[in-house]
Amino acid sequence: MTYRLSSLFLLLFVLFSGCGGPAKPADFPKLVRPVTIKIHKDGTPLSGVMVSLHPKDTTLPFNISGLTGADGVATLQTSRNTYIKAGAPVGIFLVQLTEMIEVDMSNFKGEVQKKVLEGIELDIPASSRAFVAWEREYDRRADVLRKIPKALTNDKSPLEIGVTSSMSIEFDVAKY
Repeated sequence: MTYRLSSLFLLLFVLFSGCGGPAKPADFPKLVRPVTIKIHKDGTPLSGVMVSLHPKDTTLPFNISGLTGADGVATLQTSRNTYIKAGAPVGIFLVQLTEMIEVDMSNFKGEVQKKVLEGIELDIPASSRAFVAWEREYDRRADVLRKIPKALTNDKSPLEIGVTSSMSIEFDVAKY
C-alpha cells in the first residue's frame, strides 16, 4: 500500500508541477541552428574566449554567445533572461571576441592607497595623476598579454558570419 501511495503522489506531483523550465519569450527566435566557432592564433587554439554574435543591421532582444574550451571551440547558445536554446538564429552577424586577462599590478611603483571593497583588499591610486599613470601601466601590461587584436573585441568587429544552416567556422585572429 505504501508503494502505491508513493507512486500516486509522485505522478500527481509531476502532473501539477509543470515542465520545470522557463517559458519561451514571445520575441525569441522560432528556429536556431547549431553553430560552433573555433578561435585560434597561428594554429594554436585560444581557450576562455567569449564569442558573441551581434546582428549586422539591427538589434535583438536576446544574446547569442559561447565560451571556447581548451580546443578553441565555442558552441553558441541563444538566450534571453533564463531561457536558453542551443544554436543561433538565421541572419548576418558580426563576431565579437572577449578574453579575460589577469594583469598583475602588485609591483607597480606609484602613489597608491589601500581600500577594501566587498572583502577584497585593493591598491588604488591615491590621486587623479596617480590613477592616470596606473591606468596607462595597466593598459601597457594588458597589451603584452593580449592574444586577440583590439579590433575584434567590440560589437563592430570585422569578423562576419551568415547563419543559414548548421555550421562550423573558424577564425585565425593572427590575420587581423
